Amino acid sequence: MSNLAEKLVENSIEKNGYNNDLEATLDCVKKITKNNINILVYKSNLEATKDVAKKIAGLMNRKKTDGLNQTANIGLATGKSPLMVYKELVRMHKEEGLDFRDTKLFNLDEFWPVHESDPRSHHSEMYNNLYKHVNINPNYVFIPKGSGFSRILVQQYCDNYEKEINYSGGLDIQLLGIGPNGHIAFNEPGSSEASPTRFVKLSDATLKQKSVDWGSVEKTPKYSITMGIQTIMNANEIALLAFGKDKASVVSKAVNCIPNREFPASLLQKHGNVYFYVDEAAASEI
Repeated sequence: MSNLAEKLVENSIEKNGYNNDLEATLDCVKKITKNNINILVYKSNLEATKDVAKKIAGLMNRKKTDGLNQTANIGLATGKSPLMVYKELVRMHKEEGLDFRDTKLFNLDEFWPVHESDPRSHHSEMYNNLYKHVNINPNYVFIPKGSGFSRILVQQYCDNYEKEINYSGGLDIQLLGIGPNGHIAFNEPGSSEASPTRFVKLSDATLKQKSVDWGSVEKTPKYSITMGIQTIMNANEIALLAFGKDKASVVSKAVNCIPNREFPASLLQKHGNVYFYVDEAAASEI
């Protein structure tokens, strides 16, 4: 057993079949800490995403078994990186009885204006890949809405979304991806560290990235509702997923550059409990 594994065994307590600390790092081949960010390197995204799912499951179960009878508040993301996390959570639910009834799920963002029934909406993505496959309480599902109210009322809606997170006790963990310009959620370069959930205009770089799903940049929604930098930073723990060689440069910049608002992911260095789950290709320039 490696020194890392031995240390994790000493410091971890197994609860209800999921050992959050040990099981969520044993499959990594390397652990690096740089500028206050813990980087867990895996041979592939399969091992990484399974460990993230184990971490989430462990959190969900501890909230119920520690005698606190609390709901777990999980912040989720869309995109390719977390899809295998959701696949593993669904498997855990169906094969191991992972119970979602006492878990609140908050999504980072949604395009605007987009109806939730649009197959390219984040609503559709989350329901198709997770929510419809598990026993989640519908009242505990929170995804920003991209329609149903006028532009004038958007900020009021954003304020209410922020209040719902705070009313629930804040996020226990927040999943993130990272964009080509360092954006996290839809917090584009220049976003304030103090930004809450809000209405934003998407950058040209993000529109180009997302146009793959929409057919062209012209057809891609130009706005979104997103959790803010401050909302994300208020989470107890942050787990960022990045896989593939095309993520290597942005992962390197996020952990190595001086924290600055022009590269939002670099601000995660200021959090204190951030884990990057990456494969060897994405870690190749660290």
